[in-house]
Amino acid sequence: MDVLVDYYNIPQQERRKGIAYLINRIMSAIVPRVTVRERRVDMRLYGGWYEDTSPTRDAQHLERELPGPTLIPIDGDGGPLMVNVELAYSMRCDPGHHIAYTLR
Repeated sequence: MDVLVDYYNIPQQERRKGIAYLINRIMSAIVPRVTVRERRVDMRLYGGWYEDTSPTRDAQHLERELPGPTLIPIDGDGGPLMVNVELAYSMRCDPGHHIAYTLR
């Protein structure tokens, strides 16, 4: 399952609580909708991650704060859900080509 998050549309008071809090909050809404076949969630955080061709301070801070792949238990179906979170620096179909000049 792919989850796309527009990071800067999350209220600032929520963002201040940290990335772990945000991931848990988002996943608490998603887990009840996960089917038995879905065992992986790829969450991509979109935002203006480049000022000209340099990563923004927010991007650098979040990159350090992002957890590695995380297992989240799902009640009643016998297996955990693997969650991977990353900053969306590029399009999914062309991950090697970072899109610069995205800061508004």
